[in-house]
Amino acid sequence: MDTAEGSSLQSALELQGAMLGRHEQELSSTRHSVDNLSAQFAGLVERLDRLTLSGFASAPSTVGPSPLSSEPRVNNPPTYAGEPKSCKSFLIQCEVVFSLQSRTYASETSKVAYVISLLTGRAREWGTAVWESQARCCFELESFKDEMIKTFDQSVFGKEASRLLASIQQGRRSVADYSVEFRTLAATSGWNAEALVARFLEGLNDAFKDELYAREVPDRLDDLISLALRLDARRELRRCARMRTEPVASTPLAPSSDESEPMQVDRLRLTAKEKQRRLLEGLCLYCAAQGHHAQSCPVKQSRPPQRVNMSGTVISSTHGSRTKLSVSIITKHASFKGSALIDSGAEGNFIDEEWARTRGILLQPLSSPIIAHGFDGRPLMRLSL
Repeated sequence: MDTAEGSSLQSALELQGAMLGRHEQELSSTRHSVDNLSAQFAGLVERLDRLTLSGFASAPSTVGPSPLSSEPRVNNPPTYAGEPKSCKSFLIQCEVVFSLQSRTYASETSKVAYVISLLTGRAREWGTAVWESQARCCFELESFKDEMIKTFDQSVFGKEASRLLASIQQGRRSVADYSVEFRTLAATSGWNAEALVARFLEGLNDAFKDELYAREVPDRLDDLISLALRLDARRELRRCARMRTEPVASTPLAPSSDESEPMQVDRLRLTAKEKQRRLLEGLCLYCAAQGHHAQSCPVKQSRPPQRVNMSGTVISSTHGSRTKLSVSIITKHASFKGSALIDSGAEGNFIDEEWARTRGILLQPLSSPIIAHGFDGRPLMRLSL
C-alpha cells in the first residue's frame, strides 16, 4: 500500500469516527429529554391523584350536593285547562315541584315559565298572552299566582262553603265519597266541632243513620267518620257475601193474583237450581219424594196451606233507635197482631217458631234448608222450618 492510499483510508476512518461521536451525543441528548418527560409525566399523575383524593375528602363538607342529578326526580303535575275548582290544587302541586327541585327552578322566571308550560286550552291562551306582554307577574311567582287565581279560581270557601255544607246529603253515594266532600267543605266553613258532628249525622241516609244510632255515637268528627266508614265496609262485605250464595225468593207480603200457591209461613219457594234438579230426577216439586207429581202430592193434599195476609205501617220507635213494622198476620182461622223488625240486609222474611206455634199457625219443613248468615257474612244457623 502506497502512501497516498494510506492517507485516504486514514481520512475516511477519522470522518466516520467523528460522525459516530455526533450520533452518540444526539442519542444522549434524546435520552435525557425522554427522562425529563417521564419525570414530568409522573409528577402530573401524582398531582392528579392528590387532587382526586382531596376532592373526595372534602365532598361531605361542601355546602350542598354538587350536581343537579342529586335532586329527586318528580313527575309533572297534570296539565291545567282552566277548570275553576282545580286552580289552587294545580298551583300547590307546582309548588311541591319547586320545593323538591330548588336548584333547577332557582329563579322566579323559571318557575313562572314551568307553570305556563303545563297550561292547556283557555288557560294556555291566557298564559301565552301574559308571557308575550312581559307583564310584571312573569318575573315573580306569587304575583303570577295571584293573577291566575283571580282569573280562573272559583273554589268555595267561607260563606259559600258553609252554605253548601248546610245542605250536603249522602244520597246514593258511599260513606267514603260523602265524607271526602264533607271534609273539603268543612275545612273552610268556619263551623265548630259540635256543629260539624251534628251536620255529618244529619246528612247520612236514613237506613244507615238507624244502624249508626244503634251504637254509641262518638263526639269527635274524626271518630264518627271512622265508625261510619267501618260500618259501611261491613255492609258492603255482607252484600258481597249474599251475592255469593244462591238467591232465595223471599215470602211475599200479600197473596198474588196468579195461580201460584198461597204463602205459607216459614216456607220458601224453590230456587231455579233445585227445581231443575227435581225435574231431572223425577221428584215431586212440593215434597221432593218419588212416585208422584206436585198436583197429586199427598203431603200437599193432607196439609192444606194456610193463606196468610200481611199488612203494616212503618213507625219510628220512640223508645229505641230501630225502625219497626206493626203487622197483622191473617190466616184461614184467625188474625194476629205483632211487631216486625226491618233489616235491609236480611236474607229473607222470617218469623219466630215459638211465636207461630203458640198461635196455632201451621209450620211445614223446608224441602231445601237454608243457611242464615250474620252481619259479617259468616253462617249462623241452619233453618229447616
